[in-house]
This record gives sequence, C-alpha cells and structure tokens, in this order.
Amino acid sequence: MARRPIRQLFAGALVLLLLSWLVPTFVRVSSWEQDIVAALAQELGRPVQIGPAHLKLLGGPGFEIESVVVEEDPRFGIEPFARTELVRATIAARSLWRHRIEFSTLEFVRPSFNVVRNHEGHWNLETLWGQAGTSLSVNSVLSAAGKSLPLLPKIGVSSGRVNFKSQDQKTVYAVESLDLELLPPPAADQSWKLRWRGTPTRTDSSRRAVSEFTGQVEFGPFAAEIQKETGWPVRMDLAAENALLGDLLRVVAGDDFGVHGMLDLQFHLAGTTSLLRVLGTATVEDLHRWDLLPPSTSLALRAEVAGLLDVEAESLQLTSVSLPFSKGTVAAQGRIENLFHHPRPELQVKLAQVSLEPLASLAKQFTTRLGDRFLAEGYLDGSLQMADSPDRWTGSLSVSNGALREEGTQEALEFSDFEISLEGRKAQIGPLKIRLGEGKGLEGSLEWDLQKRLAKLYLQGQDIAVVPFLHWAGAFGSRWKELPVTKGRMALQLDLTPAPVSAPLLRGWVQVSEAELRLAPLSQPVQVRSARLQIQDRSVRVREIAATVGSLELQGSLRASLSSASPGPLPTEPLSDIEFDWEVSEIDLANLPQMSQPSRRRIPFFGSNQAGIGDRTWWNTLDARGSLRVERLRYGGVESENAQAHLQLRDGTLEIEKFAGQMAGGTWQGQASVSLAGAAPSIALHAQFSGVDLAKLTKPIFPQEARISGKLRGNLRLTSQGSSRQEIAERWSGSGQASGRNITLHGWNLAALPQADAATSPSTQIRIFSANFQVAKREILLQELRLIPAANPSVASANQGEAPSYTITGSIGFDQKLDLLVQQKPDGPQYHWAGTLTEPLQAVAKPVLRYGQGMASAVEGAGQPPQGLRPLPSDVHRHD
Repeated sequence: MARRPIRQLFAGALVLLLLSWLVPTFVRVSSWEQDIVAALAQELGRPVQIGPAHLKLLGGPGFEIESVVVEEDPRFGIEPFARTELVRATIAARSLWRHRIEFSTLEFVRPSFNVVRNHEGHWNLETLWGQAGTSLSVNSVLSAAGKSLPLLPKIGVSSGRVNFKSQDQKTVYAVESLDLELLPPPAADQSWKLRWRGTPTRTDSSRRAVSEFTGQVEFGPFAAEIQKETGWPVRMDLAAENALLGDLLRVVAGDDFGVHGMLDLQFHLAGTTSLLRVLGTATVEDLHRWDLLPPSTSLALRAEVAGLLDVEAESLQLTSVSLPFSKGTVAAQGRIENLFHHPRPELQVKLAQVSLEPLASLAKQFTTRLGDRFLAEGYLDGSLQMADSPDRWTGSLSVSNGALREEGTQEALEFSDFEISLEGRKAQIGPLKIRLGEGKGLEGSLEWDLQKRLAKLYLQGQDIAVVPFLHWAGAFGSRWKELPVTKGRMALQLDLTPAPVSAPLLRGWVQVSEAELRLAPLSQPVQVRSARLQIQDRSVRVREIAATVGSLELQGSLRASLSSASPGPLPTEPLSDIEFDWEVSEIDLANLPQMSQPSRRRIPFFGSNQAGIGDRTWWNTLDARGSLRVERLRYGGVESENAQAHLQLRDGTLEIEKFAGQMAGGTWQGQASVSLAGAAPSIALHAQFSGVDLAKLTKPIFPQEARISGKLRGNLRLTSQGSSRQEIAERWSGSGQASGRNITLHGWNLAALPQADAATSPSTQIRIFSANFQVAKREILLQELRLIPAANPSVASANQGEAPSYTITGSIGFDQKLDLLVQQKPDGPQYHWAGTLTEPLQAVAKPVLRYGQGMASAVEGAGQPPQGLRPLPSDVHRHD
C-alpha cells in the first residue's frame, strides 16, 4: 500500500512533463501577441516588436518570444536599444487578479544592447522601466521615498553583448559573453542589485579578448531630489582572476606592446554615478615578452591603487599608486582624461633607491641577450612623466654603484654613475665608463627610438683585454663568445644597431694585437701579431693580418659579407660571402699533418665522419673566394716557388680556378676542384708543366747525384675520391703526356749493345723523347715511351747510318718499383728493366705483356749487366 502514493506521484509528474511538451506544441498564442507586446513595453519603458511567440510551462508558465526588438528613446538615437534572438518571459501570479499580462522574470538569450550617452551627459538606461517617451528623470518612474514601488520583473541576460555609444557614434569598447542578473528593489528606499560576468574587448583590435571579469553592483535608492545633481548612489566590486595582461592593455590602451603576463584584480568603487572613490590592488605575475616563454619563477608586481573616478568628466584621478619592492619604492599619481573614448594619461612617477637586482631579473623576460646567470647591482632614482600614451615618457633616472656580475664567477662589469634620459619615444643611456677588469676599459652609450623600433649602441676604448670582452658579449647573447681566443689586446670604435629579426648592424673598426687563437683541429695556437678589422654594416674587411701557426707565416687580408639572418649552429643559408687574399712565406705540405691535434690525425680527410662528409652541411653553407700566394711550397724535397692560386668554395665544392708557379726550374699551371658534398671528397686535377729540370725534379729520388738531367714538358689529368689521404692515394687515376729534348741518363746505359762502348759511354744521351701514360692502382702505366738517342758514330756505322730508337712500355709503381720492357728499333733486341728507380736491374728478355698489371719477362741469355747495373735477381726465370 505504501508504494501506491509513490506511483501516483510518479504518474502525475509524467503527465505534467507530457503536458509541458504537448501544450506549447498545439496551443496557439497568436491572440495574445498584442497583450505580450503591451506588457513588454510597459515593463521596459520602450516600444517593442516581437516575432513568433510560444507557450512554455517548464520553469513557470509563460512565453518564449523570438526576434524581440526593443526600440530606443528618440533622444538617444534611432538604433534599437536591444535585439535578441529569444526572450523567456514568465507570467507573474498577479496577472490573474489584475486581468492583464504582467511578467515576473524576463530572460534575454544572446541579446545585443546599445548603451548610449547623449550630449547632455545622460544615459539611455535612465529611462528604462518608465512609460515610453516620459522624462529622463528617474523620479517620474519611481515613487517618492517611503511609498510602494511598481513591481518590476527580474531581468536576466545570457551570452549577451553590450556596445557603448557616445551620441550617435559607437565607441571601440564592448563587453562580450555577458551573463547578467538584475534584481529590482522591493521598496523605493532600497537599492537595486546587479551581478554580471563578461569579457571586455575592443572592436578595433584583430585579437579577440578571452579574459573574464566579474562584478557586483548596488545602486539606488532614487527618492532624494538632490540626486538629480549628485547622481545615484553606487557601490561596485570588480574582480579578475588569472586574466591576461595583454587583454587589459589592448582594452585600455589599444595595444599590448608585446607584454604578456597573468593579472589578478580586486577593486572596490563607492560613491555616486557622478563621482566614485576607487580603491584596489592589482598583481601581475609571469611577466614576459610575447615571443618568449614565461619564466619558471618570476617576480610578482603588486600595485596598490587609490583614486577618484569622475563619470561626468570621463576622467580618473589617481591620487596614489605604489609599487613596493624589497629595496626601494615606485610611487605614481596623475590623471587619465577622455576615459571612455581615447584615454589620455598624464602620470608622474618617482623612484627612490630601487634595487637593480629585481629589475634585471624582470628584464631577462623581455630579451634573449641577457644570460640566465646575469646579476645586477646598484640603485635607481629619479622621476618620469607620461603624457598621452603609455609609450611616451619624459624625465631622467640616475644609476649609482652599478655593476653586472655572472653568478658563480669572479667576472664583473663595473659602471660609473650615469643617467638615463627619456624624451617621448626616444631615450638615451650614458655616456658611461665600463670597466672589464684589467686594461683601460670601455666608454659607451645607448640610444633607442620606440617609434622606429631602432636602437644604437656606441662603444670605444683602448688597451682592452679581448677575453673578458668576448665573455661579456656572450652574456648579452652575442655569438662572439664562441671565438676560441685565449689572450690578446684590442682597441675599438663600434656603432651597433640591433635588428628585430636579423643579425645586428655593425660599423666601426677593431685593432687586435698579440692575440692567440686555439682552433680545435690544430695542435699549435694561431698567434696573431696584428690585424685590423673594418666593419661596415654586414661587411667585414680584415686588413694587415700578420699571424703564425707553428713555422707557418701568414699575411694578407679578408672580406666577409655576413648573412642577414641570425646564424644558428647549422644554418640552411650561407653564413657569409667571403673574399680573401692571403700571402704565405713557406709551406711544407709534409708538416701540415703535424699541425693537427693527435686525436684528429686519425680523423678522415677534411674532418668527415664515417657516414661521409655529406652528413655535415657546414661546407654547403660557406661561400668563399679569393687568392693565395706562397713564396715556397715544398713537398717531399720538391720545391715550388711563387705559387699562386685563385680559389672559390661554393655549394660544397672548392674550385681552384687557376693555379701557377715555378717548379724545378720550370713552370706549372692548371685547374683543380675538390667536391665536399658527396659521401667522400672527390678531387679532379688538370695541370700543364713546361721547362721542368729533371735533375731538380728527381733530386728526392737521387739525393746524392743527378741521374737524369734535361728539360721536360707535358700535361697531367688526375681524379680521386676518399675520406683519408691513404684512400685518395690508392684511388688516383688519370692520364698524361710528357716530352723533352736533350735528356741525359747519367750512369745508365740504355742497352748493352755489342756496338756500344760501355767503358767510354756510361750514360745515354736522349735527343728526343715522348710518352703517353696512365695512372691507376698506385702505378704509372707507360702506354708508350719513345726515345731517340743522340747520334753515335759507331752505332750509325753498324746500322748503315740509321740511328736507333727505343720504345718503353710497362709500369713504374708509386713505391719506385720497375717493370718495364725496352724495345730497340728497328729490329733490335728487347730488354727488361726491374728493380727500383735507384737500383734498376736489366737483362735481355722476351716479354710477356699483361696489360694493366705491369710486365713479365723471360731472360734469353745471361751475361754481364751493363756498367752501373746489378745482376737480375735469381727469381727471374726463362720462358720459351
């Protein structure tokens, strides 16, 4: 039996739900539309237009009215006061005995309101809840004190928008996402209550604000006649939690100035609608530049504000704004005019013994040029004035006992006392003196122009220690700190103009002396006796360079066009466009490996790794060209004098466009290229030589006495590829031609001929010779070397006046091993040369030629070798 009431209640509720759904669907309210319009106009004090209306039961009986338009009082313009998609109107119970429709609540869904202030200083809100077209006086709508107040509906707004107008002109201020609840007073001597939540914004900003503000307002009562002049009593609380500072700056000033942070507000306003007293606090945290991440720990700035808000004059008088620091205070006062249109602030700020330490920590959040370990000391005093705009300041500040230090080190920059002057959007720091430690230090000043977004830094000094200067340049974000300088002195005069998105512009000069560079690939430091750098924008000219690396003397000049982009570790664009002109007194190529670090001598050639140099894009980013002159170039005992070369490095390829020099009494010239972009470096060489003295050329092979003399000419084409010097030597390949006249083979008898007198002719005179050869597999392959000896009377008589000639084929190894076949023509014998160039062996032989692998020979007869030659080794066998 106990379950029956529960079932009855459940059935009743279900019936009510069905009725609340079915009744609005089938019951038409078109006959009540005129009554609805009249009721809305009576409640709002404005003519009203409506669209379709539907009956509702849920939430109380009433109507859902679409497309409602509330007209404006003609004294405030012709644009409607409100447009809304939907109004939910709940019928008041008193409608039953008053025999007309009255509403207890009105809820506006997604409305748009226009709040207007006319030229007389009155607001269109003042005429609400009265008869349309009545006086602007509120007393005409409300009864006198102590009398009953006409019953007015509770007003609600959901997802609304408020636009503010001055006369017929819309301002840039608006409130979006507005949720509002307005509670009318039960009696005329009590106050109205308003609670709201919304997002203030500006219509002239492309960025939509997202920060939400909340407020509670009490205003009224309106009975006193004096309130016509003093305004309504108002008490307001305004708050924001975790709001974006940039949103507030854009609303108030029209720009966030690139400043981001989190904002908490707590303000209380009390007074009348004409004049309000303002008290409150504002706390800003995570303050940083818009393109930088907020700090993990940051300084919280808390301001205490007191002032007077004159609504009639549209001004805010700031009687006190204090910003306390741990050491020192910042105090401000002033006035903001034209508050509701285009605010014009006029403020005076005084700073008293403010510590630079928290200010330096704050500055790190607005620049990348200050290191994390950067610390500041000193105090800031002075006064500033703001006029018209937050970015227009005038006044001066003084810094005393200033110093910059790096945490955990003894390095310090000590400053003389200096001034900071501001004039509008321009400012200047200094002049001031900067002490780096040892030496005379620097003198400098800084200027900037906020309107042009430009800054200029001026530096000059004499006898400056290079190492601490580079250290502090790195502390300010410069890549100069990466220069491997271990000591040195310099004088300089520089103008530096930072650029927002590119490398800074530099102008001036730097004179370096007695500097030492420790380059990682080198076992010995680079000693720079002197060098002068001339800097013009992004072009650097280094003149009068005098430096040594071990025994290597360097002199010359260099020009580099720096990239406009800020360089990274491995940029995708060229770092710089370099031109150079170097002079070197002497280079011994054999000593160059000894100049590298022992740990790097085992590194593959050109520093490439096992995966190949193509994995390192640095070569591809360098663009360099210039000339190199070497007075003496040595390698393996061969010396070249006055060597010159024109080089260009671009897209990973080193092009030696032209090289020339003097070698062994003759000349040589040609072209070469080294490609660094592949899996391993590849080399190509094309050289021509002329007038080369064979005695000097072969001196490394025959150091005691010349075995070959005469002049040589020809050309050579070679290519190779490899990641080490050994691989490159193994893979040399190519071809060449050589020719000469009047060649003498000292101590060599070309052939032990019966007609030749070996005792009187220990050497062979070659009148003409020519050779075609190839290079492969560490061998020189003689395709054909033709010799025509000088005339010999005995030989000519034996051959009926015809001088013999010889053809030589076979191979000469890079290790000097011989495997040659000598053929005497016409119809002469063949001889096999073996052994080495320094100790050749000769025998009459029947050749068996194996192309590409040297020459195998069979001895026809054994006899005494010619003078100056040893017997053939015992492993030379006879073949028929």
